Amino acid sequence: MNAAIHLTRSFPVPPEVLFAALVERASEWLGGAGALEAGAPFEAAGPDGVERGMVRKLEAPAKLTLLFEGPPETRAMLVLSGGPAGSELQLIHSGFEDGDARDAHVPRWDERLDRLGAVVA
Repeated sequence: MNAAIHLTRSFPVPPEVLFAALVERASEWLGGAGALEAGAPFEAAGPDGVERGMVRKLEAPAKLTLLFEGPPETRAMLVLSGGPAGSELQLIHSGFEDGDARDAHVPRWDERLDRLGAVVA
């Protein structure tokens, strides 16, 4: 039960701008409503309805950790770093029961990160 998603995306904005979009404009890229706050619940749009979870950590401007309710509970870490063309975001979403469960979530994250790109464009 430790299958994980590993994705990397580049964005043409500094980490501070990208982090602000992750947190303050979460409804636009993650779905659900409102901004993300440390220790607060959140909702995300999923293929079968609403996914729920908790914002575990907000470490501006470098890291966001989300816990998704299960079963099983999974953890998504979004780690930001600066680069010559803006920011790089590394996503590690772990805790899936198997590769099939993990693979089912990859298109969802691709779509979310595409929406995030549109938010900061």
